[in-house]
Amino acid sequence: MKIRTLVPLIVAGGVSAVLAVALALWVAGSVLRHREVSRDLTSTRAELRRLVDRVPFPSAENVERAATNQARIEAFFETTIAEFLSRTYIPPAMEPARFPILLQRAIGSMNLSAVSNNVTVPDRFMYGFDRYARGQLPNKEDIPRLARQIHAVETITRAIFSAKIREIVSIERHVFEEEARPGAEGAVSRFNEPVEQRGPAGGPALGYVEDPEHLFVRERLIYEFRAKENTLWAVLDLLPALPVFCVISDIDVWNDAPRPAPYNPADGTRRAPEGVGAAGAAAMAYDEAMALGQPTARGPGQPLAVAPPATVAPGPMGTPARRPLKHEERTVAGMTETLRVRMQVDVYSFRRPDASAGEAAP
Repeated sequence: MKIRTLVPLIVAGGVSAVLAVALALWVAGSVLRHREVSRDLTSTRAELRRLVDRVPFPSAENVERAATNQARIEAFFETTIAEFLSRTYIPPAMEPARFPILLQRAIGSMNLSAVSNNVTVPDRFMYGFDRYARGQLPNKEDIPRLARQIHAVETITRAIFSAKIREIVSIERHVFEEEARPGAEGAVSRFNEPVEQRGPAGGPALGYVEDPEHLFVRERLIYEFRAKENTLWAVLDLLPALPVFCVISDIDVWNDAPRPAPYNPADGTRRAPEGVGAAGAAAMAYDEAMALGQPTARGPGQPLAVAPPATVAPGPMGTPARRPLKHEERTVAGMTETLRVRMQVDVYSFRRPDASAGEAAP
């Protein structure tokens, strides 16, 4: 009876003991977390104090390193711009009355180069400067840009002529004189269209680009000429080495010659083109046999029969034996025909950053 009266006390004491242990563990964990947060706070305060008390940024080491990097960048830029400027033409100052002398000298030089290299030039060809060759004087503010165009056209044209092309057809330049002047209002072309919308897509006017920082200006020239394939390759090799900085931005090539007759490379006989029936093939075989002196036979109501060509012994009338065609004999398309070429050349003129927007720096 006495034990039963003590059971509630025992149970209450056990629960109290468990709660006391849990409370002790919680207090110990809270103390540990508080100590950790205190250490982090102390460390953060020390870092903040160090940052506040340090010497203000930038440091001398960083300043020296930045100065070294800037000097290297400026040296690289000077080397690069000097290389570009060495291929930039600086036109001399001149009055409008002296401009025709410069143009006639350039046209005479290009005509002499055409004669020396047997290049056909159209009658009264003025290389894109027809209005000034007829006697019109340019505006004084247009002379520097016109002089640069003349220099570029002369240099590139003489290089193309030196490759011995067959014929020069046309040269198109950006006729900027017809465009609206800066500040002009209501300027329209002679076709009553805005100037910037006149001309075919991809024409010389659309190739003009002026860098916003005034570091370079790009002008476009379009050449159309006729030449053989090996001559065209020579032209493409010559242009990158010219004293003017130019880039071939587009090129179109046409072969106006008819399609060559196909031959069988095994024995050299001519093949019938696609769409030719058996009768046409037989007629071509008959012509081939007659040209080589081979016997032919035609039975009543039968198609033309041709004796097979000899492969070892010589044929009749001393004709040579058939043999496989050599590579030079089979690859003939484009080797002898004259190609028509339309080449788009972009010419760059470079300036120093401190140069004025209207003139190139020396």
